Amino acid sequence: MLPDGRLLGYAEYGEPWGHPVVSFHGWPGSRVQSAWYASAASELGLRLIAPERPGIGLSSRSSTPTLHQHVADVAYLLDRLNIDRFGVLGVSGGGPYALTSAAWLGDRVSTVALVAALSAGSMGVTPLIQVTGWLGLRVPWLFAPGFDTAARVATWNGPLAVRLAFSTLPPSDRAVVDDPFVRDVAVRDVREAFRQGGRGMRGDAVSLLTAPDFSLGEIRNPVHLWHGDADTIVPIAIGRATAVALPNCSATFLPGEGHHLGIPHVREILEVFA
Repeated sequence: MLPDGRLLGYAEYGEPWGHPVVSFHGWPGSRVQSAWYASAASELGLRLIAPERPGIGLSSRSSTPTLHQHVADVAYLLDRLNIDRFGVLGVSGGGPYALTSAAWLGDRVSTVALVAALSAGSMGVTPLIQVTGWLGLRVPWLFAPGFDTAARVATWNGPLAVRLAFSTLPPSDRAVVDDPFVRDVAVRDVREAFRQGGRGMRGDAVSLLTAPDFSLGEIRNPVHLWHGDADTIVPIAIGRATAVALPNCSATFLPGEGHHLGIPHVREILEVFA
């Protein structure tokens, strides 16, 4: 329970005694998403802590969700867990939260890993999130039914929701998501993402559009970035611009790899925390 009475849902994967890494899920996503990385985390002796944003999974809704509010919530969780220093992993829509953590929490963040990630501010998000966030702020009554319908499909028929989401992926991603384990996690993840309906995902889109009160150039933490040039969800141009703007960034751009490159490359990604 957070100081204002809201609940913060989270899951842990890997080794409870290991170096802690906060794993920020994508959009849409939930605490379940980090199950994709659990085996590698155990092998490397890492403790993955996967919190959920407001209105998603087990986390209470917030009337004014922002990047900063969620990072403050996560910092409170880590204090309660007696964790002082930790790494942060931001995958896809988790990228802005990972960057905000580095900017706000400074030396508490040992290392940042960004995987097929959005950046901070409106220029670092995709057109879909820009439209979703804009409409969510200005005409939520008009936009809400579409997200509520998506929530009903995810809740009633998770496999169908995942098939629809994966149907437009490029061949490089299809080779990854055709794995039965990957699909099983995806089904459980989408159900949790929409457990409370569509409002949490709408609020998360609004948060991702929040103008940060920092510039990427101010982040001095070591950042490791991976992005594929076949990513059709988060264009590689966002990854390239982020890498240029960060003063201490090591970037790996992978030809032919898509948005889900974090799954086959999970071990080399998590090794930066080991």
